[in-house]
Amino acid sequence: MMGVGMAGVTARLLISAGLMLAATLPGTAWGYDAMVILYSGQDRGGSTLDIEADTENLAGDGWNDRARSLTVTGGTWEVCRHAGYRDCETVRAWDVINDLSRIGLDQAISSVRRIDRPASEPAATTGTGSSIVWNTRRPTTLWSLTSAGDCRPDIRAAFAQRFGSAGEGDFDGGPSDGRLTWDGKVWGYNCAYRQTDIWPED
Repeated sequence: MMGVGMAGVTARLLISAGLMLAATLPGTAWGYDAMVILYSGQDRGGSTLDIEADTENLAGDGWNDRARSLTVTGGTWEVCRHAGYRDCETVRAWDVINDLSRIGLDQAISSVRRIDRPASEPAATTGTGSSIVWNTRRPTTLWSLTSAGDCRPDIRAAFAQRFGSAGEGDFDGGPSDGRLTWDGKVWGYNCAYRQTDIWPED
């Protein structure tokens, strides 16, 4: 949705104020909806596009290779050079990037998706019944009681459900912990009776 008029300007001023205050108050929770705001100009100038849901191809909104700066109001997202979520950079809540050349994506974003939401129907690991938890980074503490079975088939199924079946799905590790490369991105996994954790390795 394009941001126009004084109401849109006021909303963005409030968001900007919240972003600056959040930088000085770690751990502060804010009520803004999680979205990525793309701007056609540097320093958050020009016209805008609010992205609140996964967008596989920005060409449909007339925004392919158009954005020059961005703001993230919440969540963890991938902004990608190609349609279909390929060749991506990760951005997180409260990120303000006034010049997208800083991450090599000036006028080069073609798709955007959020990556910190749990799967809509979490899969269960083989023989354990534990739910899969999608993390934004490697958890500080992992459950140490590993699964008695091989959870890799269910992890592969969870990735296919979340990202589509076109990923590579190459495992580097054992039946209960290791890494998985999916569509060029490396993820870590740890399977336990209590839960199975998955996180991006970047």
